[in-house]
Amino acid sequence: MSRLHGIYFDEQGDFTVFHTKLKNYFVREDVTDEAKQKATLLTVISDTAVKLLESLCVPDPLDNVRYNTLIKLLQEHYAPSKSYFSHRHMFYCATKRPDESAREWAARLRTLAAECKFGDELAVVLRDKFVSGYGEGKVQDRLFEEDASSTTLTLKNVVDLASGKEAAAEERKQRVSLQVKPDSSVFLHQGSKKKSHAPPRKNNSQALNKPCIHCGRKNHESGKCKFKEYSCNICSTKGHLATVCPNKKSKNKSKDDKRKHRYLERQDYSASSDDEVTLSDTFFNIMTSKAVSSPYTLKLEICDKPMTFQIDTGSHYNVMNETFYKRHFSHIKLSKNDLNLTDYVGHPIIPVGKFTVKVKNETSSCMLTFYVVKEGGPPLIGRQGLHEVKCSSFLHLTSDETTKLFPNVPTEVQQILKKFASVFDESVGTFSKYKITLKLKEGATPVFLKARRLPLALKEKVENEIHRLVSAGIMEPVKSSDWATPIVPILKADGTMRICGDFRMTVNSQLKPSSYILPHMEHLCSDFAGAKFFSKIDLRDAFQQCELDDSSRPLTTINTHLGLFRYRRLCFGITNAPDEFQEVMERLLHGIKGVKVLMDDIVVIGSSFEEHNQRLSDVLKALHGANLRVKSTKCKFGVQHIEYLGHVFDVNGCHPTDRHTSAIRKCPLPKDVNSLRSFLGMVTFYVKFVKGAAKILDPLYSLLRKNTPWNWTDKCTASFNKIKDILSSKPVLTHFDPKLPLRLTVDASAKAVGAILSHVYPDASEHPIAYASRSLTDTQRRYAQIEREAYAIIFGVTRFKDYLYAKQFELITDHRPLVHIFGEHKGVPIYAANRLQRWAYFL
Repeated sequence: MSRLHGIYFDEQGDFTVFHTKLKNYFVREDVTDEAKQKATLLTVISDTAVKLLESLCVPDPLDNVRYNTLIKLLQEHYAPSKSYFSHRHMFYCATKRPDESAREWAARLRTLAAECKFGDELAVVLRDKFVSGYGEGKVQDRLFEEDASSTTLTLKNVVDLASGKEAAAEERKQRVSLQVKPDSSVFLHQGSKKKSHAPPRKNNSQALNKPCIHCGRKNHESGKCKFKEYSCNICSTKGHLATVCPNKKSKNKSKDDKRKHRYLERQDYSASSDDEVTLSDTFFNIMTSKAVSSPYTLKLEICDKPMTFQIDTGSHYNVMNETFYKRHFSHIKLSKNDLNLTDYVGHPIIPVGKFTVKVKNETSSCMLTFYVVKEGGPPLIGRQGLHEVKCSSFLHLTSDETTKLFPNVPTEVQQILKKFASVFDESVGTFSKYKITLKLKEGATPVFLKARRLPLALKEKVENEIHRLVSAGIMEPVKSSDWATPIVPILKADGTMRICGDFRMTVNSQLKPSSYILPHMEHLCSDFAGAKFFSKIDLRDAFQQCELDDSSRPLTTINTHLGLFRYRRLCFGITNAPDEFQEVMERLLHGIKGVKVLMDDIVVIGSSFEEHNQRLSDVLKALHGANLRVKSTKCKFGVQHIEYLGHVFDVNGCHPTDRHTSAIRKCPLPKDVNSLRSFLGMVTFYVKFVKGAAKILDPLYSLLRKNTPWNWTDKCTASFNKIKDILSSKPVLTHFDPKLPLRLTVDASAKAVGAILSHVYPDASEHPIAYASRSLTDTQRRYAQIEREAYAIIFGVTRFKDYLYAKQFELITDHRPLVHIFGEHKGVPIYAANRLQRWAYFL
């Protein structure tokens, strides 16, 4: 897109300013024709903005939409109107920035107040906000001395007073800085400057006339010097800086020293004198004539241009010099600077501004903010930038450490794991695509419940877990809340504590239900046919890797003996949490074949090793791009069988796990109804492996019927032992394969009905996919045999409808009259019972 007299708009610009300039251009050039105005508008906005307009105009084509409508659409998107309270909130929350002068602060306040509708109170409000938002210090102390009730004290008065104090402080700081001579072997990379030979001014205080033996300054005593524990960069001796090193002359002969290293360092630093400014970041460049290793670099693509940045893990921020900025990014307007930088010995560097731009590398893209300094060396990328571009080698787990985590993994898979080493880091992941929103029903009312008392044995564990969650940024303390939920502490098997909110008593019933549903196991395992290689990935702290938006966080407030805390991330106990997280994972992994996911459990399958590896790489790349973390101790890679959802899967089919069948085998004879229910609960999980399970278990289920006294008989013992023997024999079910023919075999007895779904292989062998059965009710047991056999068909078709629907299958029944009644060449006989007629129509 072209620029028109400096008029251009992209998504990083201010649309209101752009619109004002465009209207003035039309006035100056006397452009009154609407067609020309529309053409000019579409010429001076970015490609992204044009595509946005095309989308916003749907169903109308862009050519048919008038100019004023286009402006309105852009206005609503890029500069939506804020509420009256929103403008006032921004005004009252504003504070003076460290790099902002008093007059700049006053100008910004006037801008913020423009939409606040203060009316006649504007002058007083501006004056008071200027003083209260100035920030603590000598200037504000001086302003507080003025009489606020005086009608003659105006905004202009306090601005002039603050500006005078600022000017005096700046002059005093310059006088002090003349007393310190920078060392020639350790200095800022700011270009060649002439040294000042003016002698230092004398200080009236005798204590400050004596230079510090550690750093050479005269504004503090040697015993209070913050550099007394530092080591010299010239002689490596601890106790002084290079500025006062006795060996400096012999080490400072070379005038052609080349820059070898540069770094930024975040540090909490307070100046030793009232004349120095408190700074928070360091910008330092070391020159040395010694041979050192080459700096680490990172190649990025910015504005479609490849660029190389030096990696600086000592700094949180990304920095470049002004020359580099003007050469490559002059088309991007600088924003106001909001921080100060210092070098290693405390010399201040004030960035001229900052800008945000989209950067790309091989695995991800993101928006990065760069600070521009007046002079300096090569552009630097700090910890924040490395984190955003997912450069794990410098921030998280290194690729070599993945080998230690998975020593028995094949070499080809090891290479994939090394490529995405950051996903195995133990830090808390943060899903980067979007934030979760919890939506309340209409008319929802906040509920505030008191904290519950904790058992003494759990109190310390709960406190430790709360501190851990707060430190990790998962939870944050709040002073008050409309919502408050008591907690349910859960002690896990490893002795650690899990904190859940009892949200069923507060917010769960008032949340709109999620439209997403969790998949059934049969759907998850429907594609396992032909799979020979498997990987299983378990996500770390699954729900807590997804951030909640600001409107949802108050709903998750929990009430503890330590006070109120609210979650910043999705948490356990919220009724929508499983569905929301399932949607996150399915969206993230959508389009990758051979991948099944149930919340935090991911399975990758492949019919060949190469196919498996490609799919595994795609999955890890997606997790890496979304900044998610996995729990390495629960992962399996490149194996030929896996345990998933309580079953073992391999190339032969599906098996019960030894762990569960062993627990069933060791179960003692039930002594009462409760112990029988517990046993049947374990067996029911694997009932699909047992042919005719309902008939076998009928003596046991009969003891659970209402008003039936407990009477354990020999038939019960035989049933109990038989089901244990069948499950202990390690039964196998074949994988469902949509390419193979299906056969449904049904049968009925006086007490139960059963069905077998199986595949018929080319060699005519039959392998079961699943068994199903159920006991008949007292009413059903009084059916005629033909009706029980017909009901067995209905039961089998209904139970396996997900496999059978829209597919041809063979139905096997041993009751010949039903073949006549339900056969395809005969209609339903007129004498057939109503029940049979309904079932025939169903089939």
